[in-house]
Amino acid sequence: RVVASPTGDGLYCRRPLPLFGFTPQREDLLFLPLPDGTERRLLPVSRTGREWSRRWEWWGPRFAVAADNKSLYLGEAGRLWKIALPSGVREPIAFSAQVKLEIQDPVPPSTPVLTVAGSSAPVRIVMSPRLSPDGRRLIFVAAGYLWLQTLDGGEAERLFQGSALEWALAFSPDGRQLAFVYIDPRQRKREISVFNFESGQTRTLASGLFDWDLSWSRDGQRLVFAEWEGDTHRVVAVNLSDGKKETLADTSSWEPRPHLSADGQLLYFSANPTGTGLGALYRLPLNEKEKAKPEPITQLARHLSDALVSTDGKWLAFRLNMEIWVAPLGTEPVREEDVRRLSREGGKAFAFSPDGSALIYAAGNRVWRHPLAGGEREEIPIRLELPRPTPPPLLVRRVRVLDFAAGGFGVETSMFIEEGRIRWMGSERGRELPRETVILDAGGRYAIPGLFDMHAHTQYIRAGDEEPFLAYGVTSVRNPGGWLPGLNAVADRSQATNQPVPRYFFAGGIFHGTNWPWRVLSLRIYDEEDARTYVRRWKDWGAHFIKAYLDLSWPLQRAVAEEARRLGLPVAGHIEGVLLATKSVTLGYASLEHIPNSNRLYDDVLQMLALAGTRWCPTLGVRKGNALLVRDEPERLADAKFRAFTPEWRIRLFQASKTMKRAGDKAVRGYWMEKLASIRAAHRRGVKLLAGTDTPFRSSLHWELEYFVQAGIPPLEVLRIATQEAAAAVGAEDDLGTLKPGKLADLLLLDANPLEDIKNTQTIWRVLKGGWLFDPDELRPPESPSSDQ
Repeated sequence: RVVASPTGDGLYCRRPLPLFGFTPQREDLLFLPLPDGTERRLLPVSRTGREWSRRWEWWGPRFAVAADNKSLYLGEAGRLWKIALPSGVREPIAFSAQVKLEIQDPVPPSTPVLTVAGSSAPVRIVMSPRLSPDGRRLIFVAAGYLWLQTLDGGEAERLFQGSALEWALAFSPDGRQLAFVYIDPRQRKREISVFNFESGQTRTLASGLFDWDLSWSRDGQRLVFAEWEGDTHRVVAVNLSDGKKETLADTSSWEPRPHLSADGQLLYFSANPTGTGLGALYRLPLNEKEKAKPEPITQLARHLSDALVSTDGKWLAFRLNMEIWVAPLGTEPVREEDVRRLSREGGKAFAFSPDGSALIYAAGNRVWRHPLAGGEREEIPIRLELPRPTPPPLLVRRVRVLDFAAGGFGVETSMFIEEGRIRWMGSERGRELPRETVILDAGGRYAIPGLFDMHAHTQYIRAGDEEPFLAYGVTSVRNPGGWLPGLNAVADRSQATNQPVPRYFFAGGIFHGTNWPWRVLSLRIYDEEDARTYVRRWKDWGAHFIKAYLDLSWPLQRAVAEEARRLGLPVAGHIEGVLLATKSVTLGYASLEHIPNSNRLYDDVLQMLALAGTRWCPTLGVRKGNALLVRDEPERLADAKFRAFTPEWRIRLFQASKTMKRAGDKAVRGYWMEKLASIRAAHRRGVKLLAGTDTPFRSSLHWELEYFVQAGIPPLEVLRIATQEAAAAVGAEDDLGTLKPGKLADLLLLDANPLEDIKNTQTIWRVLKGGWLFDPDELRPPESPSSDQ
């Protein structure tokens, strides 16, 4: 902010200065006299511990200059200050204020439909439908598995057996082979496989980290795809005869969907090299002697991703949010006036039909064939219902059950679980057990409800995160931003299998402004019609709530809030300061995510949150908590369980990140104590807190619980926050969050009492999710993950 001196002799401004190598920043207040501009610092800089942390409050509030140019006024830490000029001496201005806000009440969560053991239900999401070149077979992904359905009326059948995850399929041009990505989290395998329909044999072609789409060369000799390692993204081709890999282009993480022209001389891919919200389709000649540069062949006013050119080179199709847009290819570049919307849905699941005359795409659990030249779309019926298996009856003996009402653990007792629910607890005397009942002696261990991670951005394309969740006792996950079809697919997998997959409550893509540079997590909202339309679509497509981000303008956030309220969908907001927190509450947002880097939430704001009933998920770990913890206890990263479940590349990225840079210890700890003080004050004021991580380290929910205890919240209340309160926040309090007869059997058996030390939540002996029993040690991969997994 720059303010002109009332007397015209200079400019007042702020200049941000990095504190210790990462955000947030501290700001100096300067005066630049005119005309020479020699700067003069008005406020001296202090560099010691807590005093420095107080300087955070200079970041954010605006300032004003008196008309006589002798004083400057600003607010800091809930007080008003008068600063004499040019000396910089400041004095407080006494004041009191009573503020009344007109707010919307938060929308309560709707009751989710949870697992009913022994039943079956239609699949909720179909992904990547692909017609065979002869047009007789359809292969698609549902619940993480590949399914084949003939178009003569037959039922869909699984193509392969086993529990591994399968996705990203592509028929070879002759239809004799199928390429797909195979992920076995137990074995730490992430591979591109090729299945031969005639021989029935499958072979591994490549291993590593892959993006969503695979593509064949027209001669069937090469497979093209995008892969990444850390922040490096590239397009590669693999020769099917010898498995040799060749890098074709470096690209951005903008869902490139690489593919070759029919003659194999051109590579097409989507990219966003400028880092703005706009992407383009690029073309790269591959046969030139000197290395050519990719050239854009689209020039659109709005963003483009996942672009695909038809084999005959006549059509272009691409994704804009979840919509499919098309254009005839001819004059280049393709401009806004050349494109038209083909479909309002299906934008992440389309492909050209074998003859290139139509697009095949999925929307929800329906598949469509849509002609490019015009005409109505035609549905290809999907004949698939997913059975929901029933766990065997289970009797847990000698278990101490946490009772929140009583304030502790009870005496040793028995707990009987049938069809995934707790049927009774107490003495076994006089009770008859089914013959097939499994007996588990808990040996006096401690039972607590399954934990919730209330802020975890899991991604279907990085599948394999589920086992670590269960191994660390996280039986339910609230995802405040991810790819909606993929989250529905994981939810199908959670309910339709006995695999170690947590329950999911999710928002789908985050509602962003138009210039946001990320990819899968983002919806770019251009106007009010967009805002309201996508709220309705998210409701129809299974989202449990809406997430609005800070870069979305307030008029559009208001439109989102109004439409969500009309449909009964809660809204979560991202906060970075008092202004965002206050506006989010006035709009009736159900929760606020993160803790501000720049401003402490003082008592007036905390009162507002408590009175409004707005929940707060501060994600302390990513706001320097994890960095400080690992600095003090480096052995956390060396823990055998942690390393077994955490890929090496994730650990390296964390260690190399800005949050891990060494800095003045007093400054770091002063900042951290300010954040803990906010949490302590919030709890005392009655703010409804949530525990979430926003980090790929699945162990870090337990670290988050430690931070809450450090803030002064008793362990019993911390456990309540991570279980009972979390279940209420997602509308599942009738089924989850406490251990009582009639509730779903999601629980942890611990070796040690977490009320004596909150770190004991990590002494997990067994985990139950819906009555299915898991041993964390058996969920571990056979060996530590390699660097590329």
